[in-house]
Amino acid sequence: VSVFGTGFGPTVNAVPAGVAFTGAYDLASSATATLGGVSAKVLFAGRVAPGLDQINILIPSIPDGDYPLVISVNGQVSQPDVFLSVGPGVNTSTPGIYNPIAKAHNSTVFLGDSISFSTQDYVNENWGSQTFIRSNAQVLKIGDAGVPGNTTAQMLARVEDVVALQPANCVLLGGTNDLGGDPFLTMANIDRMAKTLQQNGIRPILSLIPPRDGGFASVTAINAAIQEYAVSNGLPYLDFFSALADPATGNYLPQYSADGIHPSDVGAEVMAKKFLESARRFFMPVPSFLPTASHAERNILGANTLLHDLDGDGLADDWAITGGSGSLTFAPDADGVNWESITSDGSSFQIARQFIEPGPWSFSDGDRVAFVGRVKLSNPAQGGGSGTINVNIIQRGGVSTIWPLAGWTTNIDDDALYHEFTIPPDTLSVDIYVGVSGAGANIRIAQFGLYNLSR
Repeated sequence: VSVFGTGFGPTVNAVPAGVAFTGAYDLASSATATLGGVSAKVLFAGRVAPGLDQINILIPSIPDGDYPLVISVNGQVSQPDVFLSVGPGVNTSTPGIYNPIAKAHNSTVFLGDSISFSTQDYVNENWGSQTFIRSNAQVLKIGDAGVPGNTTAQMLARVEDVVALQPANCVLLGGTNDLGGDPFLTMANIDRMAKTLQQNGIRPILSLIPPRDGGFASVTAINAAIQEYAVSNGLPYLDFFSALADPATGNYLPQYSADGIHPSDVGAEVMAKKFLESARRFFMPVPSFLPTASHAERNILGANTLLHDLDGDGLADDWAITGGSGSLTFAPDADGVNWESITSDGSSFQIARQFIEPGPWSFSDGDRVAFVGRVKLSNPAQGGGSGTINVNIIQRGGVSTIWPLAGWTTNIDDDALYHEFTIPPDTLSVDIYVGVSGAGANIRIAQFGLYNLSR
């Protein structure tokens, strides 16, 4: 739950004076919370508006009832006689299933132009995908609605497509292709999109457009209008311009764009981190949906969650190497979780995969299935390489592919994957594919699972 109050003290970084408030600023002192005397984990504590602080807490495991809530910051304690009612909840520990309450808060669609465009579900260059991956799936991306060349008028014509997906949030990033046109029409389009979303119970998250080399004056003008609109209407907004621009010229910093219009992989990573920094207070923490050994019987994958390597060949049992060359290591980490480590020698794509056929123990046509897992990726861009995880659905007459991770060229420290899909008609098998290329590039996977949500 989110608790709001005042007087919790200074923030780590001072809130800038004389400019419109945006983002969130962590409190300088740690916050603690108790509910009925039981410690409640504090997930976020920071300033979210002028003079207003927000504390997000995780309700501890306690019986239903009314409990006094106490928050302490730097020796200061909240006022007495504040009570919180705890009622029946939802099982949040089911492996393979994204908590339905969290999904209702966290589902997000990215509506925009080529900057938000993706040819695949989770292609690296797409900043929305980077947001999903780098949030440990807390920001649950359920749709890319970026179309190259779109103006805000064309985005407005597609806003009903977003409404049909019924997300909790929609990020509006448009205006780059309006530059040189009438800024009043641009703002009228943004206003109509935001109001349509709100009328359908969807939170609009506005965005200042990134730099466009040589277009500083027009970019600044449209961004000032978007910022003023967001502040006047109490809407959150993301300042991508300041995060990506050279303050001296207003152009992209060189490392953040190759063409002066679109963000590079590194630029997309900066945008994702800006999103998570500015909008994290709107998203509910996600209890882990990753499988453990105790849930192995529900996991459709063989060698459930990469549990063992009985033949000692360095590759988890029931997986196979089907291409490339390099090295394999199978070992537990300090927490006892087994990781499969695949390193490419640079000669070709090093591939590990597993095939699952339909059946009474796995899936049938029309079933809803969730693919989950953990991934680490290091040095993928060495020698022009990349890391990929995909799910190939092999049907009579063709193959369709789900891309939890596609052509990824930046490091991933340790993040979660979650992707739901429906088994199409005439499916012969599902192929889980993990690959890495580039000399010395390494991909590590753990707690992989495939779960049938229809059974």
